[in-house]
Amino acid sequence: FGTGEYADQQIFNSTVLVDRQGDVAAVYRMVRPVPFGEYVPGRALLERIGLGAWTRGLLPLDLSRGSDYQPLGEYGTPICFESVFPAAARAFAQNGASLLVTVTNDAWFNGSSELRAHFSTAVFRAVETRRWTVQVANGGVSGVVDSSGRIRSAILGEGVIVERGVKLLSAVSLYTRWGDGPLLIAMVLIACVSFAVRPLLRRNKRGE
Repeated sequence: FGTGEYADQQIFNSTVLVDRQGDVAAVYRMVRPVPFGEYVPGRALLERIGLGAWTRGLLPLDLSRGSDYQPLGEYGTPICFESVFPAAARAFAQNGASLLVTVTNDAWFNGSSELRAHFSTAVFRAVETRRWTVQVANGGVSGVVDSSGRIRSAILGEGVIVERGVKLLSAVSLYTRWGDGPLLIAMVLIACVSFAVRPLLRRNKRGE
């Protein structure tokens, strides 16, 4: 479950895994806090130039960042908008996550298209990592997406309990292994071919 965590005089947005005995088995601390929602970018600089009162009025305290995307056992738990970043899901999978579970408070966007847009990112993360993906949202869309990107269930704004079987998978997908590398190589090759054929196209236009 999600919780605010106070440790070492810092505040974290965290998810916690509790075992059958009710003890805390593992904690994940959010690596990418939300700009202007959970921290003010450049706060130290803004305070130096006399805008400290403005930053404190906007957000009294910044949330601290976690160090890495460590799963809670077999569960990778991106928090809030971390789920929009492919690199976060990839890191969870690389670190051993067999299932992705996004915990989010989407009440900020109540009644807007952002609710469904946020849930739609689960489809991409599921396909990229070949992991079943669950989103549990306060005030947004909660649902389950399988490893092929098929939406198995999706509920908007209802306080209900959904029972849906999921699979824990361990196969390493192409994206988990290589990331954006193949795409970047393809882009470079396309650019090289484009420059190489450009003179030929010009000659054909001139009828040479």
